[in-house]
Amino acid sequence: MKTTLSKILLSLGLCFILNADLTAAIIKTRNSLPLQASHQNLAELACKNGEKHMQLKNYAMAYKSFSEAIKLKPTSKYYCRRGACLMLQKKLDEASKDFDKAIALDKNYAEAYFLKGTAFQFSSETTKAISAYSQAIAIQNNYADAYLMRGLLYATLKSKALACNDLHIALTLGATMAQQHISEICK
Repeated sequence: MKTTLSKILLSLGLCFILNADLTAAIIKTRNSLPLQASHQNLAELACKNGEKHMQLKNYAMAYKSFSEAIKLKPTSKYYCRRGACLMLQKKLDEASKDFDKAIALDKNYAEAYFLKGTAFQFSSETTKAISAYSQAIAIQNNYADAYLMRGLLYATLKSKALACNDLHIALTLGATMAQQHISEICK
């Protein structure tokens, strides 16, 4: 009986996938697949669905999809995606909590520190933002965007030498936007 129920739920889930309702597909298939690896695959599917909703600026559905991914398999990546979704909705405190959860799961996940820095920057907490960007760089020394953002914050603090150093590193690492800022700040 259980095998039959699993097959029915799986079939329903596949029907939802064919109809492009990925969230419903995940819900219907979650209990029909007993293997942990299957939950991993469903979590990744939910995350990809959330990313598609983010591109469409459908943040409510993106949040729902990322929450489903977290429910299936809590990872730093999924918490960061949901936190970014919250940040774009200007829910900075909630976003920051998700970034903290991501860091708690993996202290070496540079993206979590970068996004936390961005949340601090949006909250006008410049010193905390610089610290978070610095942590991202300490973990991943080729994080071009972290150098770029930290350099721009140094510029707002009138620390021209530090700003120019970071902007030049960002440019070297491929952040082409740094060139415009170098022209303006590092004259």
